[in-house]
Amino acid sequence: MNGPGTVALIMRSVLARNTLRSRNSTGCLRRIWRAEHFSAWMTGLLHRDQGGDPFEHKLRLSYLRYVTTSTAAATTLAENYVGYDQLDRRR
Repeated sequence: MNGPGTVALIMRSVLARNTLRSRNSTGCLRRIWRAEHFSAWMTGLLHRDQGGDPFEHKLRLSYLRYVTTSTAAATTLAENYVGYDQLDRRR
């Protein structure tokens, strides 16, 4: 079963696979950078810089208070902690 139809079918399959692979790579990179951002944010939030000024410390405490009293902030923290990605759910 060789012929133009078979070649076209194979090419279509290869192109579809490459498109899917490219889309998956883009999604993976987005999730990786989101996780990196979250990690840096949590580190900054939970670890006091010994050389930091009192203003930065008060900001950190204020945000910690906000995260522990706001449902929206707690939800955002939880979603980032587990790696939830709303965009992945839309496909």
